[in-house]
Amino acid sequence: MQVYEPIMQDVNGAVTYTLLRAAGYIKDNRIPPAGFDKNVVGDDIRVAGAAMSDPDFNLGSDTITYRVPVGAGSLTVTAELRFQTLAYGYVKDLFHDQDDPEVARFKRLYDGAAIRSETLASVTTLVP
Repeated sequence: MQVYEPIMQDVNGAVTYTLLRAAGYIKDNRIPPAGFDKNVVGDDIRVAGAAMSDPDFNLGSDTITYRVPVGAGSLTVTAELRFQTLAYGYVKDLFHDQDDPEVARFKRLYDGAAIRSETLASVTTLVP
């Protein structure tokens, strides 16, 4: 599974989900707009982490290759593009402050929501 997301770090290099504690990104492989060249942009909008050394992650696209050993017979392969508004780590960090009435209210709404992510596109193919 490929996850496109930003992950922030604090001044000590530890992961943080709190914007006010963030000093930079450990990972930021969100797909940028078409034409965005990761090799020429400034540090304030740069790609961070392994995506920086990924040769086909650039100019608004990425290619993912999966290698699956196959035996006799065919396979049905399904690929989905899913969108999730809130990352699990962010929600978990936020809920540490559930004594705050606004956070507690949000937690009740979040816990009552049936949809945590949404499928934007899906494709299925038979591999002989």
